[in-house]
Amino acid sequence: MSNLIRMDLFKLRRSKFFLAICITIFAVTFIAPLLIKGFLEILKNMLGNTDGLDDASAAELAGMINDLSISAPFSGILRNPFAGLSMVIIPTMIFIVSFLHLDLNNGYIKNIAGQLPSRGYLAVSKYLVIGFAELVFLVLGIAGSTLGCLVSRGLSFDENIGSGLLELLLKFLLFWGLTAVLLLISNGLGSKTFAIVAGVIFSTGALSIIYMPLSYAFNQLLKTNTIDIARYAPDQMFLATNIDVLAACIGSAVMIAAGLILTIRLMNKKDVK
Repeated sequence: MSNLIRMDLFKLRRSKFFLAICITIFAVTFIAPLLIKGFLEILKNMLGNTDGLDDASAAELAGMINDLSISAPFSGILRNPFAGLSMVIIPTMIFIVSFLHLDLNNGYIKNIAGQLPSRGYLAVSKYLVIGFAELVFLVLGIAGSTLGCLVSRGLSFDENIGSGLLELLLKFLLFWGLTAVLLLISNGLGSKTFAIVAGVIFSTGALSIIYMPLSYAFNQLLKTNTIDIARYAPDQMFLATNIDVLAACIGSAVMIAAGLILTIRLMNKKDVK
């Protein structure tokens, strides 16, 4: 297993796609605060010319300017390392699926499958290495956002950094959990295309259109209005802030365990192609 991990780490380091994703994450998260600064200047110009604005609109505009003028709390960056940008998360998910499916995609599995006690080791190795890559992505997102905020609006180290670090850890676990689902689809079921589609859906939070009617149906059935499935759905928690700690831990643990176990079993049962 250690040799497999070293081999996959070597593939990761030599991957131009991985390098491109790293540069993209850092560049986009760095530029985003600068764009917000430009947007702030536009708002100030609008407030300076209040013709056609009623008092409520002018007050709302002044509130937005005030919110964007203060220094960014570092805890907020930790809670949202990708700055909530799907344009960063989508290509990241596509890279993850491509890397997980690499051996199956180019037929290299034929050369090494017979030398392993279990073909599932190939999936486990890829999964561990991609977890390391995801840590790199999160760190780059934080670094880009931090530098961008320092340049554009300043940065404050507030008292909520501890809770921000906890939420960052939960984001990583959820990220890794969603990756286990992609591993199952791409390697266990052998469908790279479906896995990419699933990754894009996770990246955009599009499943909320399913969670909303389900929540409504359960609320009607149980005569309550407190059920909100999206609050506990791993893909929605990954994109949100103020995550439920217990739900995130349970959800990510279930996805990781189920994804790995099922992938290993399916890969061992399938013929090598």
